[in-house]
Amino acid sequence: MDGLLKKLNEIAKEIDILGKEVYPELQGDMRDDFHFMCKSFLKRQLTQLGSLVLLEDRDDVILIARSMFEGSLYLSYSLKDKEMCRRWRLFSCVVDIKRMDKSDDPIPEDVVKIIDSLRPEVDKLFKKENGEYQWNWYGDKSIKKIANLVDSHYLYLYETYYSPMSEYHHWATAAFGKRYRLDGSEVVEMHSDEVKLERSSALCMALSSVFSTLKLGSKVLGGNSCHQEKINALAKKLENLEGTITRKINIKSSIHGNR
Repeated sequence: MDGLLKKLNEIAKEIDILGKEVYPELQGDMRDDFHFMCKSFLKRQLTQLGSLVLLEDRDDVILIARSMFEGSLYLSYSLKDKEMCRRWRLFSCVVDIKRMDKSDDPIPEDVVKIIDSLRPEVDKLFKKENGEYQWNWYGDKSIKKIANLVDSHYLYLYETYYSPMSEYHHWATAAFGKRYRLDGSEVVEMHSDEVKLERSSALCMALSSVFSTLKLGSKVLGGNSCHQEKINALAKKLENLEGTITRKINIKSSIHGNR
């Protein structure tokens, strides 16, 4: 298990380095909701990958991996429907409206003008019958529901990796039982193979997520073919790594296809 974790961490470091090469070259039209969302999500995926590399042998890679999976899932879900990209971007107005309503500080006039110009569209998308705004941009769907709507690969990652890891995320008793034993008055970490397997699963899920986002970003935002080849080669390296069970995520968009 230690050998597998070492190889997964090596791939994570390689894609971290490659991501730093690729991202600065990506452009896109930031007036376009599709491009803006894609570039923003890729930026966060690569930032979280950097955190994952720093954590390396710590169980908190599970927390980062779950977040990376959610990002990849939300992006894939949004790119199936142009309105979802628009909803994600416009929800910033809901956040600002709520902040403005609570603030006693003067609001810059240009900000007020922008929000007022967008308010009819914002209210149509997010305002409920009782006059309150929705709590998030994607509605009341659960992570599992969204995974099921996207495709079987995301549902597999959800059921195999994401969901079981929730016990560590939410401080469940089982997560403690796997990791610690009581030795007199001391709580001792056990470093069991079961826990190491969870870390390797987290890395598999995180890498699958960042690969999917990086491939899409490079394709949509103007990455060069050389970088695409390097991304595909690293993804293949993960796919062929003995001892891992991965899923190749291909984020597809009807929006891009219709351009």
